[in-house]
Amino acid sequence: MTALRLEALIGDPRDLPSLPALVLELMATLDQADIRISQLADKIMLDQALAARTLRLANSPFYGMTARVVTIEQAITILGMSTVRMVVTAISMTTAFGRDSNAAFDADHFWRKAIATAICAKNLAARFDQIPGTAFLAGLLHGIGELVIATRCPDEYAAILAYRSAMDCPQRDAELAVIGFQQSAVGAALLLHWRFPDTIISAIAHHDNPLPDDALAITVHLASVLAHALDLTGDVAEAVPPVSDIAWARLSIEPAALSFLLDNARLEYNSICQALAP
Repeated sequence: MTALRLEALIGDPRDLPSLPALVLELMATLDQADIRISQLADKIMLDQALAARTLRLANSPFYGMTARVVTIEQAITILGMSTVRMVVTAISMTTAFGRDSNAAFDADHFWRKAIATAICAKNLAARFDQIPGTAFLAGLLHGIGELVIATRCPDEYAAILAYRSAMDCPQRDAELAVIGFQQSAVGAALLLHWRFPDTIISAIAHHDNPLPDDALAITVHLASVLAHALDLTGDVAEAVPPVSDIAWARLSIEPAALSFLLDNARLEYNSICQALAP
């Protein structure tokens, strides 16, 4: 596979995966605070598995409820509209793209890493005056290009993993060596096909090496580093990515505040993973 293969990989929109309809609807409301609870509850209740997982999250120890939550409207009230939108998006994405026949591709690990990064991005967003839901979504999808490569080019994907193991190098370096481009380029192209906002597309394209003026890419970059540092990705052999100097300077956080952020992210991650379980 050469660099020209990128066009073949993403060139025909009919061959690209489709974004779940509910995620499209929720994406349009990321910056809206006036969505009616009943409106969102009605959509969730159309999917029994989605409703069950939403209730499971609302009843998790992370939220400390003394009485059991039994309705979706109660769950939305407790969790908050923003959290429910994020969780529903995560559930919809993992359900739509969570299964694959490629033996080399570990879907469970992929989504653990995606969810961990999304949660860390959401927790960082408050420090950077960003919309938590947007940061969560960018974190969740930051590695979506890997899924496309794994599903559409399984032989090349297996070669990437073999190169990474043999050379003991970051996966992005293995991707460049084997196929001539990185998954971030594939992910950005897919999000362009899905008509995502430019800010999210840019964050996915540049999260490995963010530019000074790309605030969301910096957030996703730091979130990925923190997710690995917390060992939330489920891969003990995967090294913590190097931190960009630009991103580190932007973080500028006291140790106590960073410790609180990390503890909160770990607890929230555990709760959401329990909710996402079949």
